[in-house]
Order: sequence, then C-alpha cells, then structure tokens
Amino acid sequence: MLRPGVAAAAFTAAALAATSAPAAIITFFAEDLAPGAGIPAALATEQTNFTNAISGSTGIEDFEGVAPGTTVPFALSFPGTDDFISATLNGGGATVLDTPTTGDQSGISGTNFLQTTAANTSGFTIDFSSPISGLSFFGTDIGDIGASLTLRLTSFGGGTVDVAVGNTVGGPSGSLLFFGFFDDMDSYTSVQFITDVAINDDFGFDDFTIVDSEAVRTIIPLPASAFMLIGAVAGLGLIRRVTA
Repeated sequence: MLRPGVAAAAFTAAALAATSAPAAIITFFAEDLAPGAGIPAALATEQTNFTNAISGSTGIEDFEGVAPGTTVPFALSFPGTDDFISATLNGGGATVLDTPTTGDQSGISGTNFLQTTAANTSGFTIDFSSPISGLSFFGTDIGDIGASLTLRLTSFGGGTVDVAVGNTVGGPSGSLLFFGFFDDMDSYTSVQFITDVAINDDFGFDDFTIVDSEAVRTIIPLPASAFMLIGAVAGLGLIRRVTA
C-alpha cells in the first residue's frame, strides 16, 4: 500500500501523463467473436475513436481497386494522404479475394479483401513510400486456430518496435476485430504482420487506413478544474505525511 504522500504524487503524475504529455504509441482495439452482418457497435466506436484522435491527412486501401486473384508482391495506394503515399505488400501468401471463404474470411466495406496465412511466423509486410504515423484495419477470423497477431513497426530513425494486437486465441471461427495505432513521437517506414506460431491459420484483412506522418495528433488539454483537483489531492497527501 502506498503512503498518502506517495499516492498523491503518483496520482498527479498519472493524470498529467494521461492528458498532456506525449503518449507515443496509442492503440485502439475491439473484437466481436460472433459478429453477424455489418460492423458491430463496439468496433464502429473504436474506429470512430481512432479517427477522432487524429487530425490531418489519412488514406485508405480497401482492395476494391485490386483485381481478385492478385498475389504478392503488389502495390497498395492510399488516396487522401498529403504525401500521396503508396506501398508494396509482400509475403504471407497474401491473395486478394472477392468472395468470402469457407474459413470465414471476408470483406468489410466491399467485396474485395486480403487473405493471408500464418503458415510462417514472418507473415506479410507493407513497405511505405513515405513514413506513416499510424495505421488501422479490420481483421476477420484471426486467431481461431491458435495464432496471436503482432505488428512489427520499423522506425524511420532505425530499429523496430512490436505492438501486440490482442486478438482472442482459439476462439470461434468468423470473428471480427478492429485495431489501430498512432504514434505522436515517431514515424514508420514499414509494418510487418507477424504471429507467435507457424500454424495453418488463414486471416482476412480489409480497409487499411494510414495516418500521414505530417498529420497533427489531437491532444486534449487538461481542464483547469482538473489541475485544481490534482493540486488539492497532492496538498492533502503532503499535509498527512508531515503530520503523521
């Protein structure tokens, strides 16, 4: 148990960090194991949260402009980005399909979607023509056979960082998830979709949305009343520590 003064200081630091300090990588995630038709409300809400958390240019690849049957490597386009960002997708046995599979992978915004396999842990990679600061996507039927999905981000300045998606492992077939991230401190030249195990597990992806590295993230300022509350709590902790 924390002493009163320590608890107050910890509360103050946490409140400041959550509202005003740079947050580095911020993630958005929602999953429905039995989604039915359409996008479930929880996923739609997380998608909206992702969109509202940023301002500036974004671009989306929904695969409707990619011919069904196209296999890797192939080009992706993200109209709407200030830098006219394009990309190349490679690896993962990726194929563009226009019909839901018997394994329950399917499209979201249209008929076309990307099907990949977790037959090897290296998965597939998207290499961007210009650095990005964020990405989101919908995934179908991810992890039902037993694979956990992680994004490996290659920093513009060098090095990589892994971001776990958090999908359910061993759940029912046909699940649907939304995942997104953005980084207000770094940008990335590629995103690799990797798994923790090599397994005969197929995934579906659709609606890749990228955040231009020039986009300005929206940081909600801390209200003045919150600063007063934090000061009061910290002061109370100090008084209790001095008089104890």
